[in-house]
Amino acid sequence: MGYCTTGRPLPDALVLSGPPLGYELEGSDKVLKVAGPLIRRFRPGFEVRDEFDPANYASDITVGERFFEDPLRVDFMTISLALETIGEIDRVTGAIAGLALPTWVGHGDVDRLVPVWASEPLESVAAVRKVYDGLGHEILNEPVGLDIADEMAAWIEQTLGL
Repeated sequence: MGYCTTGRPLPDALVLSGPPLGYELEGSDKVLKVAGPLIRRFRPGFEVRDEFDPANYASDITVGERFFEDPLRVDFMTISLALETIGEIDRVTGAIAGLALPTWVGHGDVDRLVPVWASEPLESVAAVRKVYDGLGHEILNEPVGLDIADEMAAWIEQTLGL
């Protein structure tokens, strides 16, 4: 999504799943956002750890468990990456009004990683936004994931005239 708001050549269409176009910082995360630039200056590799509950990913808890078992998974992010991520969310959210690109968005209404309200800003640019009842963040890894993939494909075919 960020790429599509930078003035670079655009794709023909955009398909998103649970895009983080907003956030709520609580407790120590608020402190890190304020103190983060100072911490980054002296310790750019400072590790920010946040263990997610495997149940946050999908109704099938094994989806989250497989994520945690992935040998390529890194269980922390640096303060630098955390601050860059927050900055990019802010930048992209501010640039949405200029997005003139056919967009399809899917979001689970019980997504605990990216709250469902975080994709609402895309409605202002007439994106097709589908909220799926009872689904978490990994909508394509849910039992109805293949049906959702079929919806995405049908939208792409219709939008691009394929």
